[in-house]
Amino acid sequence: MVRGKLITFEGIDGCGKDTQTELFCRYLSSMDIAFELKREPGGEPFAEVLRNVVKDPKYKGQVEGITELFIYEAARAQLVNRVLRPKSKSP
Repeated sequence: MVRGKLITFEGIDGCGKDTQTELFCRYLSSMDIAFELKREPGGEPFAEVLRNVVKDPKYKGQVEGITELFIYEAARAQLVNRVLRPKSKSP
């Protein structure tokens, strides 16, 4: 059995991660390769709520760096524990 792969696109805001992700997904689809696209922060319902809080422009400049870090890490914990870890254990 072939195990899944976790592929990430990293970079600063505006560097083209969404564009590269879209192109890669098109390529996978053209090759009939099954995939599941998740974003971070987000990718799971509660993690999406946390993402919306961090990304909300009304809080720009009001959130302490350490607070933002913990929100991102909470969103990551949700994604890992609710989505990624269960998929790594499935047959």
